[in-house]
Amino acid sequence: MSPIEKISQFTVPIPLEAHQLAQQFRARQTETAKGKQVYLNTLAAYAMHDYLQMFEVETDLATSASWDPMAQSLLDTGALHIVEQGQLECRPVLPDAQSCYIPSDVWSNRLGYVAIRFDPQLTQATLLGFLPQTSVEQVPIGDFHLLAELFDYLESSVSAVGSAVTQLSQWLQDISQAGWQLIETIRAPSQPALAFRNQAALGMQRPGEVMRGKLLDFDLPDLDNSLALLIGIAPTDTAAFNIRVKVLPIGEAAQLPPALEVSILDEEGECVMQAQARETKTLELQFGGEVGDRFSICLMLNDRCLYERFAI
Repeated sequence: MSPIEKISQFTVPIPLEAHQLAQQFRARQTETAKGKQVYLNTLAAYAMHDYLQMFEVETDLATSASWDPMAQSLLDTGALHIVEQGQLECRPVLPDAQSCYIPSDVWSNRLGYVAIRFDPQLTQATLLGFLPQTSVEQVPIGDFHLLAELFDYLESSVSAVGSAVTQLSQWLQDISQAGWQLIETIRAPSQPALAFRNQAALGMQRPGEVMRGKLLDFDLPDLDNSLALLIGIAPTDTAAFNIRVKVLPIGEAAQLPPALEVSILDEEGECVMQAQARETKTLELQFGGEVGDRFSICLMLNDRCLYERFAI
């Protein structure tokens, strides 16, 4: 990829196909406001996709978070999958807006953010600039960097988020994606060492099982304990694998937040398993799968959603 010099803004047409897809995705929503949000997010991701094709940057709309039915319903995201790098968040900007809205839902697991302004008729999209990261929801347009920095960033960086999909079968080969830790090394904030309330609740690996975990950050001020998501994979006597999903508190917390919900979604985004914490200390879901199967885990707490995608 050659560096693109002196590009400050760039305008691309929005084709009919993009509107047709956006309308299809909007029709899935039951609320008018949510449908409009999904429509604009779809156009933003599609416009960025078209733009990057001009410079031979490989993208995949089908594996983009903004194309995922469950993500469309639960999140406010215009993420576009950059192949072998991760999700680039494409944020729609209305014609007269002076700032770009970047919801906290997408502050992590993103390569960066591109502000994309639509004309009033939604026939053209102007790419305003690139932002590597943010910690505020309303970002003034003037704070975005030149588009050229996006190309430099994609060319020189190894994405911190890695693949958009965690490959579980690689764990059996002692290969772990960024963000996933051995369960013995998971730390609660301000804790000097592993601080699960008790080892019985932890549920250490079963024979033949490989387990990894990560802390969950719902960014809720009233959540006074840390939570961890553990995923285990174990081969069976056939070509199948047993998958174990476990959510539990870390530190001094006696139980999970009662409102916490954990859902397992299939490749089509349909919920196939679901559980709510209520008064329980831990949540655990188990199921089987084969190589190539894909699934997602959605963790909901109050109005916040964390979303993880996996392939076996």
